Amino acid sequence: MTFSIVHHFGVSWRAVAPRRADSERASQVRERVTCRIVICDDNDVYRSMMCMVLELDRRFDVVGQAIDGRQAIEVCREQQPDIVLLDIAMPIMDGIEALPEIRRECPASRILMNSAFLESSVGQQCLDRGANGYVEKGVELAALLDTLARASALEARDRL
Repeated sequence: MTFSIVHHFGVSWRAVAPRRADSERASQVRERVTCRIVICDDNDVYRSMMCMVLELDRRFDVVGQAIDGRQAIEVCREQQPDIVLLDIAMPIMDGIEALPEIRRECPASRILMNSAFLESSVGQQCLDRGANGYVEKGVELAALLDTLARASALEARDRL
């Protein structure tokens, strides 16, 4: 067996290099090095773009999508993701309303609020309701991937 250490953005991943003929082993390796993410955003273009970007990075696997807070709760309950990227402003139920329920259903998930704007009082409200941090929609791609990689290494109770 060959071991390799890959270091990205302060997070080290250790994986067994798979043999071509051993697809089951390759699947197990992928599970160990992949962070499972649910993207919750009502903007179809933004959600699709995020899915494409994250799927191109081998560290991440988008396992679910939601367009409103109610759907976010259901998808997170079913998928139990490592990270939830949760938009604040969504129809039917916004991200702030959905946050406590997602936290109850997925205690091990790291929940990052995602919005184009954030007032300090809203940010504190998100933290008080169980969010681990905040990712601004206008952030550069490298910074977004860095934040997600760091979040994947945190315990659910830790803050970014």
